[in-house]
Amino acid sequence: MKWLILPTVFWLIYYYPKVFREVVRGRYFLQAFMIKLAFAWISLCIVSAITVLLIEYRSITIPFCKRHFRWVILSYLSITLLYSLYCIQDPAQIYQTYGVDYMWIRGISYTTSAMSTFGWIGLTCCGIFFILLGSFSIAHYTQVKRLDEKNEVLLQHKFDTSNMGATVFVHSMKNQLLANRVVNKKIIELLEEPEPDLEKLKGYTRRLNELNEGMLRHMEELYKSIKNNAMYLMPISITQPVQLALIKFHEKYPEYEVQVNLKTQEMVLADEVHLSEAIYNLLTNGYEAAVEAHEDEAKVELITYSERLYTVIEVRDNGKGLSKEKLGKIFDPFFTSKNTNYNWGMGLYYVKKIIKGHLGSLRVESIENEGTHMFILLPKFSENT
Repeated sequence: MKWLILPTVFWLIYYYPKVFREVVRGRYFLQAFMIKLAFAWISLCIVSAITVLLIEYRSITIPFCKRHFRWVILSYLSITLLYSLYCIQDPAQIYQTYGVDYMWIRGISYTTSAMSTFGWIGLTCCGIFFILLGSFSIAHYTQVKRLDEKNEVLLQHKFDTSNMGATVFVHSMKNQLLANRVVNKKIIELLEEPEPDLEKLKGYTRRLNELNEGMLRHMEELYKSIKNNAMYLMPISITQPVQLALIKFHEKYPEYEVQVNLKTQEMVLADEVHLSEAIYNLLTNGYEAAVEAHEDEAKVELITYSERLYTVIEVRDNGKGLSKEKLGKIFDPFFTSKNTNYNWGMGLYYVKKIIKGHLGSLRVESIENEGTHMFILLPKFSENT
């Protein structure tokens, strides 16, 4: 860091009027050399800054982060290009406007008035263009952030609308109970026969049991989504909630092995139980989507890694993917693309609520007929912060 600070301090001291006058007075060769040296240092700083930005951009693996960072780079580049138009002007031109014999660059200069009217118009237009480009880029990046916050408020509003919530809840319960009544009626009719078909009876019994279990499970899911759960965040290894989620997943689907790749085991500030529930929900959704698309070749991956300011938990599946229309609705409470007898669409809303409670964010990338990637982004934890 010192090698960046010391040269900057040196140039500030060197161009201080009294110091500058004493150093270069009568030494035109030295002054010309220092001008070239200053320009070389400025050029090195510009190239280094752009290189660091591009390296940072290439290191980003999360698609939406990469898209957002493009606007940041564009704004920085516009400022850099605008600065580049004027950085060739050495401060010495202000101190000695009468002396140009030492100048090695004949471009935009305080001491050069030879530029044509069209040249000045072009320079002005370039300046305005770069300013507008930078402003637009920053505005677009800010708009994306604001849209995220607006969506959070909108989701909460959708769930808080009591009439909608009550209507959907009652309607879902009604559908479940009607399905139960139909199966129960068939069982009664079968039992009234002189010689009941035991295989059919077993099938109806299993069906009734599945409906009851599904109703209880999704009532519990709905309850967890609306109750005000307290979260107790503490430093834990990211592997702890991941392993707990995998245990829960294998209890439900013991025949399937999730592909796990723990690239990082960093500490995060988290509630182990709640975070594991969120991961478990994503694994379950991913598996069910993959099985629906490729029954024999279902693929679900769970990956942890470090990305910029975040510790990331990514769940990938090779399911059917989601259309843009559905992608904008998947976090809505009560929205589901599955059979509503078995799913009430509270899972992802619940997951998003948990991740928000961890000061993180939940993101999704999906391509139709290719699959879906879910990202849990948790702020990096350091004991020094």
